[in-house]
Amino acid sequence: MTLRMDILSYLQKTIWPQKPEIIIFGDAKSGTTAAAKLLGKACKKSVISDLPFLWNPVNLKIWQNETTISKELNSNKSKLNGQIIKEPNLTFSASEVINFFPNCQFVFVFRSPHDQIRSQLSRPGLDGKKNLNLSEAIDFVPFWWKPMFQVPFKKHNPNENMYEYMALKWNHVFKIFCGLNDVRIFYYDHFVINKMQYIENFADKLGLKTTLLDSKFLDHQYQPKSKETDSRLYFNSENYKLIEKLTNESFNKLEQLISSSNNPYK
Repeated sequence: MTLRMDILSYLQKTIWPQKPEIIIFGDAKSGTTAAAKLLGKACKKSVISDLPFLWNPVNLKIWQNETTISKELNSNKSKLNGQIIKEPNLTFSASEVINFFPNCQFVFVFRSPHDQIRSQLSRPGLDGKKNLNLSEAIDFVPFWWKPMFQVPFKKHNPNENMYEYMALKWNHVFKIFCGLNDVRIFYYDHFVINKMQYIENFADKLGLKTTLLDSKFLDHQYQPKSKETDSRLYFNSENYKLIEKLTNESFNKLEQLISSSNNPYK
C-alpha cells in the first residue's frame, strides 16, 4: 500500500501536474487547514496545506526585504502541485501572491480574535493568564513559531505586551484583506455551526460542485486541539478585555461585512 501511494505521489508531481485553482489566505490557527482540507475533500480537489519552504527563516527574510514571495514561489514551482493551496505565510504578501497566481480564485479565512489568539498562543504552550512581552514570548516558543511574534506591521518593540501585539496583528490581517479585491471570506465561526452546509454553500459561490462528506471527515481534528477551548477561561480578565478593546472596531467591521446583503464575497 505504501509503495502504491509513493508511486501515485510521484506521478502526480511529474506526469500528472495539477495547477493551483484556489489560494487560501488567513493567519495561523484561523481555520485555514480545515477550510482547505474539507473544501478539497468535498469538491474532489487536491490540497497542499503547507509550504515549508516559506517557513522560518525564509518568511523573516521576505519581511526584511532580503527576498520576495514571488521569487520563493517561482523557485519552488514544483511544490505548488495542488488545486487548493493554503499557507498562512502567503497572507502577509497577499497582493503579490494574487499577482503571481492570475488565474486563481482567492479565499480569506477569518476567526474571532479571542479564539484565534487563544489557539495561536496555547498551541506552543503559552499561558493566557501570564503576562509576557514579545522578547519573552519569542524565547519561549519553538523555532518555527518565533515569526508569529515578528510580523513587521509596525516597528518591533521587544518589550511590547504579547497580547497587545497579537490583537494588533489580528487588525493588521483584517487590514490586508480590506486592501484586496475579489477575495471571498470564509468565516470559521459560522463554518463550525454546520460544516457540511457551509462547505456546500461556499463551494457553490466558487462555482464548484460538492459530494456529501462522511462525519469522520467533518469531525476530524486537522490541527492539535487546544487544552483549553474556552477563551474566557484561557485568558485572565485583564488580557481578555485588552484583546477585546483593541480588536473591537475591526471585528465589528468584519461581522458587518459578512452580514451585509451588499457583500458579494460573503
